[in-house]
Amino acid sequence: MPHKSLSTSVTKWQLILDKAMDRLIVLLAICAIPAIISSLARIPEMGFQSSMFIHIVVGILLIIISVFHKILTFKVKTNVILAISVAISVIGLWDWGLVGNGFVWMLLSAGLFALVYDSKKVLLFNSLFIIYSIIIAALYIYGILTIPVTHINYSQSFSAWSTAIFGAAMPLIIVSYTITALVNKAGLLIIALEEQKLKATQLAERDPLTGLYNLRVLKNRLEHALKLARRQPMQIYLLNIDLDNFKRINDNYGHCAGDIALQFVASSLLKVTRDSDTVCRVGGDEFLVLIDTALEIPILEVINRIRNGLEANIPYEERAIKIQASIGYAEYHRIKNENVTSDRLIRMADEAMYKEKAIRKKSESRKVK
Repeated sequence: MPHKSLSTSVTKWQLILDKAMDRLIVLLAICAIPAIISSLARIPEMGFQSSMFIHIVVGILLIIISVFHKILTFKVKTNVILAISVAISVIGLWDWGLVGNGFVWMLLSAGLFALVYDSKKVLLFNSLFIIYSIIIAALYIYGILTIPVTHINYSQSFSAWSTAIFGAAMPLIIVSYTITALVNKAGLLIIALEEQKLKATQLAERDPLTGLYNLRVLKNRLEHALKLARRQPMQIYLLNIDLDNFKRINDNYGHCAGDIALQFVASSLLKVTRDSDTVCRVGGDEFLVLIDTALEIPILEVINRIRNGLEANIPYEERAIKIQASIGYAEYHRIKNENVTSDRLIRMADEAMYKEKAIRKKSESRKVK
């Protein structure tokens, strides 16, 4: 099943294409009016040619389509414009050879064709055009076809220049502008899609309350670190941090206070760890910190720094919420833990944390006595 954001983007792109085609049709219809007049003006000078008939028919069709473009589908409008541009280019090359605008309209046709058809069809279309051009070239070279006027007369004809400007140059400029606008729109659409993808990735990788990584991300990074550590000297430390008496905070102050406490812990862990370390909220009041480094570090000093950062009184509704945590850790050494897995390392850190929690409870009970 396609992703919802992808489906939305496809729909947006279709709307962009449809609007661009409507704009293109209207602009071409505007150009068609002076082009028709120019073609009619050439008849007394050059006689009536089949290309002039095509120009007149095309101009009328463009005007009609521009009037009814809202009720026509994108596919119908595109295919009609393609048929029109191909007809002009084919007849233009036949009647006028290199003097006319056949090549210009064929380039325009190729650009439009590429907007709606796949690369194989575009390649076939261009190949057919090249073959047709070679045939026309041979017919003109061997004198089978000739242009109806001399090059000098054509180049000095006001109507010929008008037809060239309004019948070829202007449409080419309009299509170029349309394609450029489409490329810009496509770029914005891609950026929006990438932003949606980034947000989806963040939702999949992050804990919504604290913004820390989730367990899936930590496991992936831990497995990667273990693979790396088996090939080269490297130290891996996994810290398990569990808040003491967190249930009492929720019971005495409410879940809102508990959320504030968890956010404080997350913020404190990020402050006292490196950017390269992975800080994760497993769930509830349990956190994991992955430290992988090529150098040995004084892990007990790191743990004490974390403990000191967490043991604080958080102000909440004119009261103070006391935070304390039990911290256990597991470490990987290439020689001692050659075959240890990520799950095993997580269990080792978990067991170490519960041992410390038990010791802390005994110590507190002795103080009470």
